[in-house]
Amino acid sequence: MTSKPGRHAGILSPDGERLAVVYSESFQLPDLFLRDGSPSSAETRVTVSGTDDFFRHDWVEPEVVSFPHPDGKPVWAALYEPRQPAPERPAVLHIHGGGYRQFSHRGYSVYGYGLHLGLLQYLVQSGYTVLDLDYRGSAGFGRDYRTDIYRSMGDKDVESAVAGAEYLVTEHRIDRTRIGIYGVSYGGFLTLMSQFRHPGVFAAGVANAAVTDWAHYGDRWTSRILDRPHRDPEAYRVSSPIYHAEGLRDSLLIVHGLIDDNVHFQDAARLIQKLIELEKPFEVMVYPTERHTIETEASRYDYNRRVVDFFSTHLRR
Repeated sequence: MTSKPGRHAGILSPDGERLAVVYSESFQLPDLFLRDGSPSSAETRVTVSGTDDFFRHDWVEPEVVSFPHPDGKPVWAALYEPRQPAPERPAVLHIHGGGYRQFSHRGYSVYGYGLHLGLLQYLVQSGYTVLDLDYRGSAGFGRDYRTDIYRSMGDKDVESAVAGAEYLVTEHRIDRTRIGIYGVSYGGFLTLMSQFRHPGVFAAGVANAAVTDWAHYGDRWTSRILDRPHRDPEAYRVSSPIYHAEGLRDSLLIVHGLIDDNVHFQDAARLIQKLIELEKPFEVMVYPTERHTIETEASRYDYNRRVVDFFSTHLRR
């Protein structure tokens, strides 16, 4: 009933004659459209979202791409290429949270501007190539893709990131010594596992609100993938970053909200202590008034500035 690119969420009227659709594109905010139920009917736009500054902004549109996983099957991602690449040819992978969402699509981000597109676009406009990765386990590509991390998180999903780095080097002339990685929640977890298990691939990583030990996370979510710790302790050991911390060789910034009520701060504290004992160099930033996502304007500005400075220091100098 719809044919335009982007994301559509619709509902039929009770009599089946009219269709209400919330529609968005990569840089068109979600808006409401009304139309008749037939495919060829004209639509009426009901809302227009966004400020004048939003419409004036020179957005860089993504290209949906795929490249081979080590198992030969595809990995999907949204590729953002700068109009003026930095001379150093740096790149960054953004790793979404949740473990199941989809980011390589032509609709507006489910995270929105403040938690996703703002920083990503700033990096692109600063000369970075950015790969918005839908690692194995993400939604939108079929059952097998979604369930590929069953009983082993931090394996095929992490190999997706490593394959993404190789794709950037071979297909887009990125300097393999200048690739970074960052993410929140599951994205932070995958950032840690990528740096711990594949040292040398990602020169800089920012792990925000990362799970470091799945045995300490909510059973309702984790047990569907790893079963329960007392029944399969090895699956939890293989999948938890704290047991792989000795592999850290590259620059790492750990970020966590002190009152995080999803991934508790103890996850960060235990990993910090472990890295201290292993005599590993790393950086830490704690936000005392933030929960699982950084919401306040002051903290968000500080976080974005730190991420940009961190990548600039380790990927462009």
